[in-house]
Amino acid sequence: MTPTALRALLAQVRDQAIAELTCLSTVSRHPAIASAAGPVHVIAVGKAAPRMFRDCARVLGQRIERALVITTDATGAGQLDASATLLRAAHPIPDARSVEAASRALEIAAQVPVNGTLVVLVSGGASSLLCAPPVSMPLRDKQLVIDELLRSGAPIGEVNTVRRHLSRIKGGRLAAGCNARVLCAIESDVIGGAPHDVGSGPASEDPTTVSDAERVLTRSLGEGRAREVFAHLSEGLSTRDGRALRVDARIVLGPEDFAATLSSGLARRGLRASHRLVASATAEELAELLRAKAMTLEEGEAVVFAAEPSIRLPAGAGRGGRAGWVALRVLAEPGLGADTAVLCGSSDGVDGTSGTSGACVSGGLAVDCGQAQAALRSYDDASIHARLGTHLRGAATGLNLTDVYVIARAG
Repeated sequence: MTPTALRALLAQVRDQAIAELTCLSTVSRHPAIASAAGPVHVIAVGKAAPRMFRDCARVLGQRIERALVITTDATGAGQLDASATLLRAAHPIPDARSVEAASRALEIAAQVPVNGTLVVLVSGGASSLLCAPPVSMPLRDKQLVIDELLRSGAPIGEVNTVRRHLSRIKGGRLAAGCNARVLCAIESDVIGGAPHDVGSGPASEDPTTVSDAERVLTRSLGEGRAREVFAHLSEGLSTRDGRALRVDARIVLGPEDFAATLSSGLARRGLRASHRLVASATAEELAELLRAKAMTLEEGEAVVFAAEPSIRLPAGAGRGGRAGWVALRVLAEPGLGADTAVLCGSSDGVDGTSGTSGACVSGGLAVDCGQAQAALRSYDDASIHARLGTHLRGAATGLNLTDVYVIARAG
């Protein structure tokens, strides 16, 4: 198999895995939803919100009295049930529309009658789509804090810890504002994450505290900047709060499902495939892991790593994304054989500001080392991949589970 054919195979199998997972009925994996007491109100938020709501509507049908679907500008909504109102907001930094969406969601939650049910469908991206800053904090100040945290390279779990305590809707506050039963189905994009990690847990009890958020802020932004934020932090829906007893939040699909589905697809194509989860790594560490694996990979072997590495972006960073950056870093370092390919791609179809969903490279590609290193330093990987033709097509998939990093050697 030629390097070009191997790269094409990896890209095709990744696309097939995404298509397979988007056809699943994820809502049916939360058994309590099918028997939800009516009237039922639904709030769906995240990059997969339209698809998850359509699935919920198939299960509940006419029992849905009112629904709110909140997603990104890039996500296609398709045909929604007449009960649903569609809103769009910004990602990854919230905007005024995010504030309006949060206000509407809180309003719906408060209006569910005691004998009814609030169904909350959460997927990746929800943290920025629902934004209700503390009364003491203007939106612009919260935008700056979140942007600084993301650029600092803080892991997304730590960013979401701050988000939960810097909000009037996250950290279980959406559920706390409802007097009825709350059923929350979650499609997770967090490796090894719990319900409160996804979308910063608007309808999940929160085991973290203000002290946890303070530690993240101090470590990521420095003590001086962190102390400017401390006064705005507050506790969410504690696991000890009686209102948490009304909440049933479950992860129904997650990163391991994506990695396992992709691994199975590679096995069907004749490769000896396995998959692993990488809970925490920087982009540099993940690139080194892939490079080291390339040195020991056997003929006909493939390994799928599910990971969302952290990356520290400098001011004036170029056009690119973490998946494309990792792919270029692996390509620019010695050790990648001509019969070995590496795919680094997102599940949601978006890789940073690259306009692509990642990149797929192989040994033997003609890349100027000086240009590659310059692009890596300026985080401008998209331009190199465009010249090499190694970029992966970018388009919103309606799925958001994790990034995947696949290394395979031809048999």
